Amino acid sequence: SLSIGGKQVEAIERARDGTACAYSAYHSTKDAIPSPRGHREELSIAMRVLASGYLTTCLQIKYYRPDDHSHCEWGARLHCIELDCSSVEGRLVTVDKETYRKLGIES
Repeated sequence: SLSIGGKQVEAIERARDGTACAYSAYHSTKDAIPSPRGHREELSIAMRVLASGYLTTCLQIKYYRPDDHSHCEWGARLHCIELDCSSVEGRLVTVDKETYRKLGIES
């Protein structure tokens, strides 16, 4: 099971081998309430990883009005989050490394 911002989201398993697995999911920001000026939001992500435990992480984000195009000039849409993790079987999963990929950009 996968939860983004407290809402259940379908996670689709894309790949699995003896040491890793890859999932994809979609989170829409449509109808999100714009963040107050100078304020960032915390977006929680929680996932049950089979035979490993629970993975939790949090992103700091900012929502803008749909008609506010000034941020489109320097912003980029987040495309992929890669989390390298470790765990003791059946316990909490620890995030060891985070990689954020934007369309056409790696950071």
